[in-house]
Amino acid sequence: MTARSLFINKDRMLNIRQELAMLVGLNEAIVLNQIEYWLEFNERSGKNFIDGRYWTFNTYEDWQRDNFPFWLIPTIKRIFAKLEKDGYVISANHNTYSFDKTKWYSIDYKKLEESMMNNRTYQNDTTDVSFCDIRANQDEPTNTREYYTENTSKSTLNSFSKEKGGANTPTDRIGAKDDVFHNDGKDVKGEVLTRTIRLCRDKLFYDDDSVVENIINTISYYFDKYHEHTGGFHPRMSDQTLIKVIEKLVEGSKDFEDLISFDNGYYSLIDKHFTVNYGKNIDWHLPHFATEGIIQRLAYKSDYY
Repeated sequence: MTARSLFINKDRMLNIRQELAMLVGLNEAIVLNQIEYWLEFNERSGKNFIDGRYWTFNTYEDWQRDNFPFWLIPTIKRIFAKLEKDGYVISANHNTYSFDKTKWYSIDYKKLEESMMNNRTYQNDTTDVSFCDIRANQDEPTNTREYYTENTSKSTLNSFSKEKGGANTPTDRIGAKDDVFHNDGKDVKGEVLTRTIRLCRDKLFYDDDSVVENIINTISYYFDKYHEHTGGFHPRMSDQTLIKVIEKLVEGSKDFEDLISFDNGYYSLIDKHFTVNYGKNIDWHLPHFATEGIIQRLAYKSDYY
């Protein structure tokens, strides 16, 4: 088994091998697979062969538009940066004009081979296994309905709909269907904030102390407002959901930086959020607030609707 055998079904660009996802991470495997697709395309076309390897190039905006429409640009940048840091992707500037800063990318197959040799998953592996379909594993779904299970009398929270006297609210949610909210009546803010610090550094590679501090302060402020508004404590969230909440908050501060800043922008949006009339089906949980649709509407409109 070779590094290139990790890439299959080149005619269907968004299929990936499970082994590749296990080796480099799911999101990274998605990006690597797309790079490999274009490298092979260029190899067949006999173009962009420089310094002994084939290359592909794109702006982040073009990567998003043509390859990863389900991700925001900050997410795409972070994934590419991690692949470069881990050594799986090589970047260069082979542009004709010096002012053109578009990055060119190639894959370091030797690095992949080394990682495969060091990973017992690939030792003595001569069989072909099934692959993952990215459509079933989108990191940032849009306009999908997800449900949060509770240990209360209700098994699920109702999806948002138009209620008499209320209004339509976005159905995009953060979290998986098996993500459990534990409503045990305890104040879990300290626990969540501690996990937030760990996840920022270990999973999301946010090493800037000021960024981490701003994330902590924003989540803490939201929890306080939740308690003030509902009289109860915000339920626990899984690491998976908390990671996505953090990513959305960071991306929102970049995508709407003219209106949002971690210093005070989110605080005003949180205040506004708890004054919105959502109708009968109300969800005050942080993952709902952190969705792109909610943040965008709160940021750009004086009134929510």
